[in-house]
Amino acid sequence: MSGMRPRFRRPPDHHGHALACAALLALVPAGAAPAAEFILNGSIEQYHGLGRPFAWDFRTNAGCKVNSDPAFARSGTRSLEFDLSIADGPEWDSRRYKVSPGRSYRARFFHRTTQALSSGEVLAFVRWWADDSWSDWNGQARLTGDIGRVETAGWVEAQADVVVPAGAHYGEFHVWGVDTARGPRGRIYLDDFSLKPLAGGAPLGSPAPADG
Repeated sequence: MSGMRPRFRRPPDHHGHALACAALLALVPAGAAPAAEFILNGSIEQYHGLGRPFAWDFRTNAGCKVNSDPAFARSGTRSLEFDLSIADGPEWDSRRYKVSPGRSYRARFFHRTTQALSSGEVLAFVRWWADDSWSDWNGQARLTGDIGRVETAGWVEAQADVVVPAGAHYGEFHVWGVDTARGPRGRIYLDDFSLKPLAGGAPLGSPAPADG
């Protein structure tokens, strides 16, 4: 994805446009089997050397990195990294995928904090769009917050069932460092993203075109 992106303020816990139904957080052992990929490059293993993995993009470059040390990847050798010691408000976005209004999907990813934030938190959402332009935002479902407030013993699973609101035809993962005030501390890793239709739901559609 490319182009200027709208800047959204931190949303309330209960967003009127979308619903996160049943959230789950659990510690999982390092080296566990990777989540099944229902989004392109959800494992972050495909990297084209331009500072971001294939099919992912960042809004604020500072603080957004691609980790290539297997010790900090849940599976494979790569993961997304937030270095909150040098930036405030960095954001990662996945490619957008076609979804069906009214259908339910299970969003899932894993995070690990090796250095707790001095302030703020990292939030994760599925954001909805009416089309593939930057002007037709249609709300978001909050998956989890408080990422980075404490160091974790290993990888933590974040999972939530989300319902696509009326008028939305695309969905994307959005992970955002909020009120982190440029550190001086904070290092977080993210890996193995998936978005799976629940029973009776329409299959996840093809990704929107992008130059990454």
